[in-house]
Amino acid sequence: MQRKRCPKVLDGALVVVATLSLASSQPYVNYFGSQFAGEATYYDTQVGAGHCSFQFSDAPSLQWTQGLTGPRFVGLNRPQYYDDSGACAACGMCIAMYGEQSNLECTTCGDRAYAVPPSVQYLIVSDECPECETGSLDQAAKGDGRWNIHWHPVQCDVQDTTFHYAFQGSNDYYIKLTVTNTRVPAAEMRIRVNGSPTYSSMQKTADNYFVLFSAIPVQLPADVEVTSVFGDIVLDTVAATSPTSPPVIGKSNATAHAEWACESVYQRVLATKVWGKSFLFRTCVR
Repeated sequence: MQRKRCPKVLDGALVVVATLSLASSQPYVNYFGSQFAGEATYYDTQVGAGHCSFQFSDAPSLQWTQGLTGPRFVGLNRPQYYDDSGACAACGMCIAMYGEQSNLECTTCGDRAYAVPPSVQYLIVSDECPECETGSLDQAAKGDGRWNIHWHPVQCDVQDTTFHYAFQGSNDYYIKLTVTNTRVPAAEMRIRVNGSPTYSSMQKTADNYFVLFSAIPVQLPADVEVTSVFGDIVLDTVAATSPTSPPVIGKSNATAHAEWACESVYQRVLATKVWGKSFLFRTCVR
């Protein structure tokens, strides 16, 4: 489908252990703690379909989408969608978005029936907007116009549910795996092959998967190490019996999952940057 151009405005199988790190030396792309401005457009009604590959798993129906409002799913502009390696940087990132009051009176922005209001809407990044400039969002709904917006990342309302995993095009020597239902985006995944004492790094892709090429057949279930954009780590088990298995639930410890990404620097930032709005998912759950 053709997207409208967004012009630039402003810028979870067994024992699981969670290890929280207060700082990470990894250069993960992390938009938390910052606010962005741009324009919101519409492209079509999509229930989670897009470049983040939610349509190939049960992602659109999981707990992390609960509490979302408005169009619920959104495409993120190209500059912010990718990291320096060409992998997706923000798939599964929940955001709080609100429009400017002037949208309600604007006669040149489009059909005012579709104006983005000043009230807060909660959405999740499920796609890329190739034509959009930094700060702009393309809403997965039918609508019209270009509307001034402000937004910032918030944690998804996963409560005490577990990670979900899904394979795509995998076999015994090639594992392509995605993790969903995360509180914040997953930046890195490593997998322990056949009980090895060490974990093997997986390469993140533009369509929100982690890939491993193996010289030996990979036996499942397998332990994985999932790292958030904050550098926090959860050790989990992908409880699948085959790389062609349907989506499976991880067995991550509920407390570990709830605390993932609750590092102190993040809490301090949110405590001082509320931007005059009351946001539902503003703080961590401990």
